[in-house]
Amino acid sequence: MRLHLRVLTPTLFGSGRTISPGDYVVAGGEFVFIDWERFTSSPSFPLERFLRAVGGGDQIGLDHIVGREVLGNSAVYRSRLDEDAREYLHRRSPDILAAARTAGRPYIPGSSIKGALRTALLAFAFGDKGRGRQVERQAVDAISQGRSRTFVFQAAERSIFGPNPNHDALRALKVWDSEPLSTDCLQVALVRVLNLVGTVEAPTLRWRARQGGSAASLRDAMTIAVEVLKPGTEAVCEAGIDDWLLARRDASLGPGAAGLERLKEALLRRGEAIIRAERRFFQEYDRPQAEASLAGVEEALSAGRPCLPMGWGSGWRAKSVGEMLPQALARTREAYKMGRAGMPFPKTRKVVTEGGVAKAPLGWVEVTW
Repeated sequence: MRLHLRVLTPTLFGSGRTISPGDYVVAGGEFVFIDWERFTSSPSFPLERFLRAVGGGDQIGLDHIVGREVLGNSAVYRSRLDEDAREYLHRRSPDILAAARTAGRPYIPGSSIKGALRTALLAFAFGDKGRGRQVERQAVDAISQGRSRTFVFQAAERSIFGPNPNHDALRALKVWDSEPLSTDCLQVALVRVLNLVGTVEAPTLRWRARQGGSAASLRDAMTIAVEVLKPGTEAVCEAGIDDWLLARRDASLGPGAAGLERLKEALLRRGEAIIRAERRFFQEYDRPQAEASLAGVEEALSAGRPCLPMGWGSGWRAKSVGEMLPQALARTREAYKMGRAGMPFPKTRKVVTEGGVAKAPLGWVEVTW
């Protein structure tokens, strides 16, 4: 089975690594990721001028020092930056969260896809009212006994998929990494955090500041530079279901065509629930561009093409099914002080900013087969 993936909003599948300021320059309004071996071995490379400039902290101006032709020939890839991003990279020279790579090219990890499918299937199982109520009662009892959050929700998950990793039904679902993609798919973006503050009666959405609290302006907001896959990026992952392993567990994901239809139903149902909540959030708190960026996701879902949020910064709903167990979630929030009682939850959103506004949330990917 081949999973066809299409990125709908900027998406970071992280590697745990960063691109340091010494690995890039900003030149002519572009981010340029440098191959330093090619860069310094160019016959026309002006070594003395370069060393003086770097010693003076002028790496951002390397295009003027060594010439754009040398710089261009040394680029691993380049991407256009908006004015805000150019100014931020020039002013702060930050480390940039790097995309996962193999042989220098980005790819989509199969583990990220499988994790998103797993969460959707878990929500689908909890949607069965009888099963959901039983799991919720057990979770509430465990919270009352002072059990840790990890224990409570791990027990709920294991009630669906199996008692331990060796007997987990989703061991039967195999998803491999995508083929390497072109570096043309990459772009550097700035991510800021929107945070609900104020009173329960009148919450307001503000940018989170670098030192905590609310920022007076976007310039003072906590800012994370990230390397994302651009919307429109397409990839293919191979996937398969091991019928023998599956037969050892009574799972909602069955083998063959019937199982794939149930998987599609689970993904569609989960995607529809999340997109309704996220569009409503951005609409209610007056972030029209972020809300509009999700229109394509809703169109795909309406056409029967599953979409899910995944990857870094895709949000609480991408990684949790807590809203499927509302009583357990309420008790968990109270017991572990997860936000103020009565305030909307989750209260934060990571968004890509452009032109000084919230442009798009992260991580929406269409998954079809």
